[in-house]
Amino acid sequence: MEVCLTPGDVIFIIILLVLLVLAIYWIWFDYDRLFRMPDIDHVPPEDRIKQLQFLACFNFENGPQWRIIYIATIIVGLVLLYVFGLPGHSIKPGILLLLIIFFVFYGLFALQAYHVQRLLCSKAKPDLNAL
Repeated sequence: MEVCLTPGDVIFIIILLVLLVLAIYWIWFDYDRLFRMPDIDHVPPEDRIKQLQFLACFNFENGPQWRIIYIATIIVGLVLLYVFGLPGHSIKPGILLLLIIFFVFYGLFALQAYHVQRLLCSKAKPDLNAL
């Protein structure tokens, strides 16, 4: 099967791959930062409140969920394209499939998690307007 790639398709694929590499790097950086943090029992008492506020607000303030959703989307999209083949001998349906998967995954996760994270953070930082 021959796939017709336009210059725009190639640029879009390169952007998707760069975002994939950056998403993997950011996830690794987030985990590294969290793993290097001391347990709350080892934090001096005067810094505990600040540490707990950071932990409570990490997801809300940093929004790390899009990265794992993006990585999962690329993996699922590539598996689907491999199993079912590239429809229409063009890359555009494949790109459209990846975008649909990403926005459905992200939309459902954001709908479920955003308000919970926002409210949890507002409990740790009362000066944050959660409403």
